Amino acid sequence: GDAFTNNTNGVHVVNGASATISGGAFTNNTTAVWGDSGGSATVSGNTITMTAGQQAFLRGAGFQGNYSGNTVSGAEAAIEVQSGTMAGNTTWGQVGIPYVIDNGTLTVPAGSTLTIQPGVVVKFKPNVSYYSPTQLNVLGSLVANGTAQQPITFTSYLDDTVAGDTNGDGNATTPAAGDWARILFNTGATGSVSYAVIRYGGNAYQTSSNGINEVGALDIETGSTQPTLANLTITDSITGIYIAGSGTTATVTASTF
Repeated sequence: GDAFTNNTNGVHVVNGASATISGGAFTNNTTAVWGDSGGSATVSGNTITMTAGQQAFLRGAGFQGNYSGNTVSGAEAAIEVQSGTMAGNTTWGQVGIPYVIDNGTLTVPAGSTLTIQPGVVVKFKPNVSYYSPTQLNVLGSLVANGTAQQPITFTSYLDDTVAGDTNGDGNATTPAAGDWARILFNTGATGSVSYAVIRYGGNAYQTSSNGINEVGALDIETGSTQPTLANLTITDSITGIYIAGSGTTATVTASTF
């Protein structure tokens, strides 16, 4: 129930802190809530009023925070997730405000699970260059099960048709196939993706050591029958699904390409 007005950062959660931030009013802050790696928080029911160039939520890759029921007005909002390695089990449950994966690689480590709830929108910033893809690398588990009424959407940062004009530039930019690289289920990864829309991904990238890496917007390289894939809609990507690796046996059902 507190008010945070005209600050650089309204609240900064860091250094092992575990905070509950609820029912607050955040007005004209450069960043309303910054959740830093090493901290955790429940951020719910807050009202954020911004102007152009300000930011609602910034979270480090290792921040263990849950967002729900927050509302933002005055400018386009996002929960910006920095690249790096996540810590522990994490749930993304905020609807109406997209989660934006920053340039580079966000990794779900072995032993950890990222759960994405129905209706959530995840946007990927465009690849910085042919050598620096924007991607979600799953070594542990990704559980992203939407519903027919509330699908989960994975799309480009430039896609204004879902969760608004996130980059705030009107019609100056439009999304295109290959804006971002992939959701990679790496060797040993598990999970499930269902009732999800995936678009504008699948861009190959290059490294100095092994040349061009072929990828799909959904990239399955688990070496097993994992993950479970059903009721997917994959559009507007360079490659929709890429399947590779000895022992990888993917089953995709009831899906549209």
